[in-house]
Amino acid sequence: KAAEMADFVARSEKGTTVVLDLEWEDMLSDREIKALVQQVLYSYGSNRSALCPVRLVLSGAKPGSNTLERLQKLAGFPKSWLGVTILEQSYIQHFASDRDRKRLVYLTADTESVVRSFEPDKVYIIGG
Repeated sequence: KAAEMADFVARSEKGTTVVLDLEWEDMLSDREIKALVQQVLYSYGSNRSALCPVRLVLSGAKPGSNTLERLQKLAGFPKSWLGVTILEQSYIQHFASDRDRKRLVYLTADTESVVRSFEPDKVYIIGG
């Protein structure tokens, strides 16, 4: 089990960075927050079983927020969630250098452009 976990962490560290932006809680209904937490759980589970996992980052996970409180009720969150970085700050604050800002790609359904593959040096943002 320990070797399997170490292998997953090593593979995810080689993967592309994907940020789930949790900063928009104040614009979400309680039902939408519940759905967001389920999407985070699904994303984590899918990443754990992926052959080429990503480095998963949860940004804007502020203490006392409804989203973080719901996440903390999930089994093993956050200590057992391998390959996940949890940021209290926004992704824009975390990736603040000019070099980092040039790496950011905000994914949205409101475009005709389709990402067919990840570029390893980019940081892909998915809004919550």
